[in-house]
Amino acid sequence: MVSLLALLAGCPNGSAEGGSDTDGQEGSGTSSADSSDSSGSSDSQTADSSGGNQGGCAAYEPGGIETEEPMIPADCEDPEEDRCRFDQDHDGVPLFCDNAERVPNPGQSDLDADGLGDAIDLCPLVAGDPNNTSDSDRDGIGNACDSCRQTLSTYNGPLETGAIPFSMWVRNNPYQGDADQDGIGDACDNCPTVPNCGDFGPDNPATLGVEVPYDDPTLCQADTNGNGVGDACEDLVGMGFSGVDDFDGDGLPNETDACPRIPVDTSACGGDSGPCEHADDDGDGIGNACDTCPHVANPEQLVEGSGDDADGDFVGDACEPDEGCRERGNPRAIGFFDVSADGYCCVRTYPGDGVWRTPEGLPIRLDCEDGDDTCAPVAPWVAATPGIIDLSPACDVALELACKEEASAVTLDDVGGDIDQLWSFACRLPQHDVDLDGIGDRCDLCPFAHDPTNDFYVDANGREWPNDGAFCNGDYHPDTVSPDNDCWP
Repeated sequence: MVSLLALLAGCPNGSAEGGSDTDGQEGSGTSSADSSDSSGSSDSQTADSSGGNQGGCAAYEPGGIETEEPMIPADCEDPEEDRCRFDQDHDGVPLFCDNAERVPNPGQSDLDADGLGDAIDLCPLVAGDPNNTSDSDRDGIGNACDSCRQTLSTYNGPLETGAIPFSMWVRNNPYQGDADQDGIGDACDNCPTVPNCGDFGPDNPATLGVEVPYDDPTLCQADTNGNGVGDACEDLVGMGFSGVDDFDGDGLPNETDACPRIPVDTSACGGDSGPCEHADDDGDGIGNACDTCPHVANPEQLVEGSGDDADGDFVGDACEPDEGCRERGNPRAIGFFDVSADGYCCVRTYPGDGVWRTPEGLPIRLDCEDGDDTCAPVAPWVAATPGIIDLSPACDVALELACKEEASAVTLDDVGGDIDQLWSFACRLPQHDVDLDGIGDRCDLCPFAHDPTNDFYVDANGREWPNDGAFCNGDYHPDTVSPDNDCWP
């Protein structure tokens, strides 16, 4: 088990508390699994100021995503003869039994038993959305799990007067920290330091799956004068949107706070040195925890009308896997891992060399060089996106503190069946790109065929099919390829 002090609290609900340790997208140390506070409030690691390992490591645990054997229900028909058609995601589970048809998940984990595999479930710990579509703000966190579930117009409607800087508007950040534990996330709370929703708060913290009256302004987030500051905080010194105010109460003035609506962990600076700034890996002035592209500079996201995130999935255009994905929602996925940094899981999702091939059957390999006709390289977006082949730079210190080489997945059993503690380990994974071609699955014409150009299909009569891919139709259709060649041409 990994000590929770090694966690980075910016995982969607930002907790540095709660939880045991380890397995999920599914450590040696002392667990604080008996902690009653699973809300969290920061996005920074609880490292000392030097970034060194406070306890020392005799050895480093490997971690990583473990290979799972296919879990095929006993009453599921063996599709061997039709495997190419019925197991296109190559996870060993037939399509008609697969709870995540378009994402490989051989273990078929379904924590809330709603029939949707955790690999695709927008709210994997709370059942109740059979269509898996309830995500009002399109951030990739289903409404039943999201502490900021309403549309941006609902939050920002009273702010659209020009009196409040655009940088202080509510954004659809999937960050789930809730410093005052009232059930309204810091990222959208109009009074982030004082509970103001129903009777929830430190003495009665809102928990996952328990309904809060988020849509009743008489009970939650009352703002009588409509200035964007809740009545409960109206008279607090520094509560406001000017540059010298400190809206999130973390000791950083709004004008210098890289995430002015998300409190930074003051302990990350090393005790008495005072609050430090949010990590900002790409140097664009926007902290990783509130950045649509934390590893690619895109300061234009804070310029009103820039259109940086046209599809509203909280992934900026600068780091979308392909231009075609800029107008089609493709939010980052959810995982449960014991070490995260600024909300991003410290784990690699690359499945291994040769797991996927080109339409011509060439294996995709990390070490494939230009001119080598026996293999194909990974797509540039795959190589450049932290969390696939390489880890986020911010993970270095977090993993050192945890004495791990890579995070390990956390399961419900690891936390004694406590869904709130498991949710405290929630973190973000890269957008789905199963075939490693640099085209996000939501905008990939052939999500199971490695085709970096995303060519559309032209049939034998010369007719173009712009919504169908060239390498999953015609000679490459699943009904045409042979299982004898592992379903490759």
